[in-house]
Amino acid sequence: MPSPLIDKRSPADIVAQTTQLAGQVSRWQPPPGGQADVGQALIGIFGRFAGLVIERLNRAPDKNYLAS
Repeated sequence: MPSPLIDKRSPADIVAQTTQLAGQVSRWQPPPGGQADVGQALIGIFGRFAGLVIERLNRAPDKNYLAS
């Protein structure tokens, strides 16, 4: 029986949610036409790191089971 996931979000989900929140709390908006800018780059980096943290967090129940 697989252990339940603590957080089911993917890095793409985190990037989408962070982009939406950044638009709500600041005047920043993603540039039209999909052009790259500093804000979108930082959100992408954050999404990647948050995805790595979530991946490790989701492995914690398995490691706890093996340690028992």
